[in-house]
Amino acid sequence: MSRDELAKFVRKRARELDLPQTEIARRARISRQALVKILAGEVRDPRITTVIGLARALQVSPFFMLRHWLTSLGTAGSQWRADMNDGGCSYVGLESLPNGSICGPDQLVTMHCTLQNSGTDPWEGRSLKCIAPLVEPESIPALVPVRSAIELPSLAPGATFEAAIEMRTPKVPGMYVCYWKVVDIRGNYCFPDLPPLDCVVNVINF
Repeated sequence: MSRDELAKFVRKRARELDLPQTEIARRARISRQALVKILAGEVRDPRITTVIGLARALQVSPFFMLRHWLTSLGTAGSQWRADMNDGGCSYVGLESLPNGSICGPDQLVTMHCTLQNSGTDPWEGRSLKCIAPLVEPESIPALVPVRSAIELPSLAPGATFEAAIEMRTPKVPGMYVCYWKVVDIRGNYCFPDLPPLDCVVNVINF
């Protein structure tokens, strides 16, 4: 589900439910301005809580929207790269826990991935930060990281680092996703235009 497809789907469901934009935004618990940007196709990387909120407002399964949105971001093992003023970043490998892995409930799982400084400037003071899920008052079941951020070492251009991301699966069966991005020491995205590194698991009762 691309940005344009997401916008088309929201409009279609809004017509079917006869819901104005203000009501959709209220039910999704987002601002009307944020909804307008989504409908205009201006949002490349919405927060997972926004996607879940829209699913709730439009009365569809959040797993339906998450699954299709995830497909638009690419699958495990793909490589993403960008040339930025402060250096590029590549996700060059996934050694364990490929997307779609089947896990048990309340289980500790670890995803090993390799990040590479593919730019021309050294990395200093950066971290790999979990940008979703965020704990909501409704306590929606989620794939929760043991550490919300993983400190990255200083990396010269071309250097790589293998990160071990530990997460605990929820007790409720279903499909769950966790997103990660590289941030600087102030918490700002270093590569805002790049899709996030994602981990998707299917939790089932054995």
